[in-house]
Amino acid sequence: MKIFNSVLGLYKNFKENRLLFGMGMSFFATVFNSFGKFIIVFILSTSYTKTEFGLWATVLSATTILGLGADLGLVNAFRNKISEVISLSGGRDVEAKKVFFASFILFWLLSLVLIGIFLLVFFEFSFDFILKTNDTSLQDLGNKVFLWSFILVILSMPLSLGNAALFSFGEANINALLLMVNSVLNLLLIGLIDLIDCDIVYVIISQYFLMMMLNFGGLFVFLRRRAWLSFNGLEKPFEVLKKYFKELLLGGSRFLGLQFAKGFIENAGTIVVSSQVGLNLAADYNLVQKVFSFASGTYQSIFNPLWAEFTLRSSVGDWHWCKKAINRTLLATSIFVSFLTFTFIFAQDFIFEVLKYNSQNITSELLISFGLLTYFYLIFTTVTTFQSAIGRTNFISAIMLIFAVIVLLFAKYFIGYFGMIGVSILFVLVWFLSSSFGLIQSFRIINRNLVQAL
Repeated sequence: MKIFNSVLGLYKNFKENRLLFGMGMSFFATVFNSFGKFIIVFILSTSYTKTEFGLWATVLSATTILGLGADLGLVNAFRNKISEVISLSGGRDVEAKKVFFASFILFWLLSLVLIGIFLLVFFEFSFDFILKTNDTSLQDLGNKVFLWSFILVILSMPLSLGNAALFSFGEANINALLLMVNSVLNLLLIGLIDLIDCDIVYVIISQYFLMMMLNFGGLFVFLRRRAWLSFNGLEKPFEVLKKYFKELLLGGSRFLGLQFAKGFIENAGTIVVSSQVGLNLAADYNLVQKVFSFASGTYQSIFNPLWAEFTLRSSVGDWHWCKKAINRTLLATSIFVSFLTFTFIFAQDFIFEVLKYNSQNITSELLISFGLLTYFYLIFTTVTTFQSAIGRTNFISAIMLIFAVIVLLFAKYFIGYFGMIGVSILFVLVWFLSSSFGLIQSFRIINRNLVQAL
């Protein structure tokens, strides 16, 4: 009985600690989600040709980059603003509700404008240059997939505000539950499509449509939990929008360069390989990237609630906590990535055998380079989380933009000289330099504030 009471007491303490509980739920949900994604990759890589799998991976990477640029940094600006309002209002929801609906209206206006622009550009522009394959019919279908995928991504943007706001209200556990629902429904969708033997094009479009509907579900859950389904207190919504319009746009501009450049560097590898050596090798590159990203994404999810916590702690001057949190994250990351890399190197034959994947182009050297890439990427993610949370993104945005241009200019030379591994070598260098500069700047900000507090 004493043991049971002790365990129950630990659980209650854990649940009452908002940050720890959010981290725990995010971790569990992402483990669940990563397992679901692993099964999806298994189904797609075994049910479709390498070229078709490469198309799926390339479209996914390209639309991710376009989507990150399309929101103009407003999602992150929204998260910061609503976290700040919650902190300063003592938990009252009135002003937070105004910020939310102002952002929601702004996002819908932006989405409609972007869809119009994209439709005009699409009919004058082709994506053939990044879909290197001898299959012209697949190339033509790829162009149509880009169109519909991007439209669905843009329509999902305003609907995603509910999920973003859950973190700001300290409800990462609800977001985690929604993530698990997302994983289950995605898995059921892919299983059903595989059962009826649909073309890869319908797989891609169906996934993006499901994403849009799940974002709508997340929005409804958030509004219901806050009792915001009515417009009480928002009799003049466009006046509210006018009040926050400039602030949100300026805040978004601070994030735009960072998130677009960072998203480009994260996803450009598959596109570079696809455009230079073809969809077949792009499939190999992307599969290795996904194996590492599933594991690192699960680990990274533990720290998702840190964004809101960094904003809260810095707003009350608790810079010691920020410094300690970054140091502990760096230590944990070093241990995790070392274990992850060695595990993948020694278990690579087993992993690709389970996936029933022809891995003759995937070498131990490629896996080692991805291990280093993942390590420096996770460090830089810690840096961006901290600096984004406190609204100090100019420096890291400049770094990312510079390195995005470097990748754009030199990627083809690296792949020409080293082959497919040259792309990952280039990204190792980029993330190493980015994380080093970012860490130096972050500790400089913290130490300056600690000195001023004396």
